[in-house]
Amino acid sequence: MLFKIKSMMLTLAFLLMIVSCGGGGSGGEGDDSQTDTTNTLLVEPITSIQQQMPVAEFESAMAVDTKLQEIVEFARATEQAGDIIEALIVQDENSDELILAALDTPTGSPAVIIRHCHDNTCVYAIQEVVGGEEEITWSSVEGPIPVQSLLPPFLLRYIDESDPDGSAVIAELSQNLKDYINDNQSIEFIHHTTVNVNLAQNLLANSTKNRKLRIGSAFGKFWNINFNEFVSQMSQSEYPDASATHHVNQSEVDGFLSTLGPDDAFVFYSHGDFSKSKQRVTGMTVAKYYFKSPHYNESRIQQQLAKNSSGGPGIIFFAGCKTAGLLTTLDDENRIFLGFSDSNYAGSVSRGVKLFFEKWNSGATLREALAAVNNSEDMKKKGILLKVNTSANLDRRITDPTESDAAGEIFGTVTDSSNSQPLSGAIVRLDIAPSPIHRTSAVNGSYTLLIPEDAPSFFALTASHDGYIPQTKNVAKSMLQDTVMLLNFSLQPESEGIVIINAVPDVHHLGNDNFSGSINSQFQKSAEGSSFSANFTVTSSQLPPNYLSAQIWMQTKGAQCSNSIFINDVMLASSLTGSPNDGSFGEFITPLDIEKLDQGTNTIRVEAENCLGDMDD
Repeated sequence: MLFKIKSMMLTLAFLLMIVSCGGGGSGGEGDDSQTDTTNTLLVEPITSIQQQMPVAEFESAMAVDTKLQEIVEFARATEQAGDIIEALIVQDENSDELILAALDTPTGSPAVIIRHCHDNTCVYAIQEVVGGEEEITWSSVEGPIPVQSLLPPFLLRYIDESDPDGSAVIAELSQNLKDYINDNQSIEFIHHTTVNVNLAQNLLANSTKNRKLRIGSAFGKFWNINFNEFVSQMSQSEYPDASATHHVNQSEVDGFLSTLGPDDAFVFYSHGDFSKSKQRVTGMTVAKYYFKSPHYNESRIQQQLAKNSSGGPGIIFFAGCKTAGLLTTLDDENRIFLGFSDSNYAGSVSRGVKLFFEKWNSGATLREALAAVNNSEDMKKKGILLKVNTSANLDRRITDPTESDAAGEIFGTVTDSSNSQPLSGAIVRLDIAPSPIHRTSAVNGSYTLLIPEDAPSFFALTASHDGYIPQTKNVAKSMLQDTVMLLNFSLQPESEGIVIINAVPDVHHLGNDNFSGSINSQFQKSAEGSSFSANFTVTSSQLPPNYLSAQIWMQTKGAQCSNSIFINDVMLASSLTGSPNDGSFGEFITPLDIEKLDQGTNTIRVEAENCLGDMDD
């Protein structure tokens, strides 16, 4: 809505949808809860080296460690284990050491022997996979024992690209955080808490799409990275088909990347593999059951996406340390890639994933969902950012149409009418249920916006920018030639003679949703009530003697009755009526006695009236 002042005339203008009268016319996963006490996580490649251990070296260790020999014999007796296939060792400078050896078995799945030493105390066990290959337990000669680990999984490892699938250096957590963990919880158990049980209630229910969410975790439930509760909550929201795969392998990741559709999301929860030569993360790890983790590099990610004929997945969330480095290579304007800027703790990463999808599923824009994560205590405390690929549209919402379900595409540029220069950051908006679709113009002023299939035959599209007068275009869906339409906006700079009521114009549908006929057979939104009001400010310089008259300007459709207009609760002599008979938006202008305006705050109100036996919708 505008108040226009032209040549001693003040004009009020706004966009209003008064649609025609009823009778007639022509119309938790569990998450670790510890708090980091430091602002940074050290990532120098100095500790926790995971590498192959020669079988002969493992056998030498057995020769001097009778308990290690005892557990091997126990595996051979209970698991029918035979020869040692291979061995690995993970150790750090603080004397912690983990030795794993795989023994051949008749089933083809190796028996894994573990010797875990912490503070010069060692535990000996057989690692067993239970619960559908998703849970791991340790068994010893004395019986089941608590699962032990070095520390919660470090989500960054350094790779040597000359041997990417061989040895890797695991990044060290800062000493302050180590001390906190040791002071607050047992090294045997990673503290386990549930996520907000009300999360599902806050998400959108009754999804209109069968969206898929797939979580591929390189870890098992023994790390307490159990996504089951989170998956259950997602299944009650915008991702009714959600699941998690623990100990995800390469072929499973291949399948997620090459088959998921553009409405689907894939979360890759693993170590970020930091390349020594490129000085950034260039891939992620995938896990085997005994710590030998192959490198899944960015070229393989690109290859699998290239195989995907459906154009998905629409969101790929690299949930690991420094994974924003992958966004340097991976970019696509139709896809959202997400990654963390720096090293992070496992619990913070998983909480970041959950918070993003909580906001995203609730209808937030991509920009708003990112801001929610980055403003969270976890991220701010460590100075870490969740980042997105350069070409991703930050105005995108989960409710936006995709190419597969859109009626067509409108594209064009937004320019300054005074000099024809492109306007960057202008908002092009389609105000439509269930939530508006808006795009922000690029540096060259360009924008692209998909129109949903269920959009009405006529709809209003607006463009706005700080310092400029908004502009509204009346669009007929039939104007989409081969589903594409060029629509440019040229915005006038603000002037004293025009008072803007809606800086970012909205469509307001007044009435009772009881209607018929071609004029009002389709609307952009459901009725919000029979009355609309808004405040606006008039300065002393916009009143007499500087300005002697004023007028109100609106874009309306469907108005057939004599609908009342009030300024500061005084009804005007003229009423809102006479919209186009084809159901499109038309320009409505009416004079206003400028003496009815006050210096400072004023109010305009429009009332939908009854006629032809029903309220004008």
